[in-house]
Amino acid sequence: MKDLTIRHQLIQDIKILSPELLSQAYHYLELLKASENYTKSSWKSYIGCISDKEAITQKELIDKEFENIEGEW
Repeated sequence: MKDLTIRHQLIQDIKILSPELLSQAYHYLELLKASENYTKSSWKSYIGCISDKEAITQKELIDKEFENIEGEW
């Protein structure tokens, strides 16, 4: 129900926008849609990229390399 109210209000607001503001609103909406698509799908491309064995090897290498921190702390 809330979505319909927001959608209705947006439509009403869009109807009274000047051509310049309507263009800006359109471009902003396109950015929002692109951002949403990126967020939803971007992490999925990494699933299954490496095997469990490779992941364990990487973790071991990282742990080994960061056992000794160089420089002053």
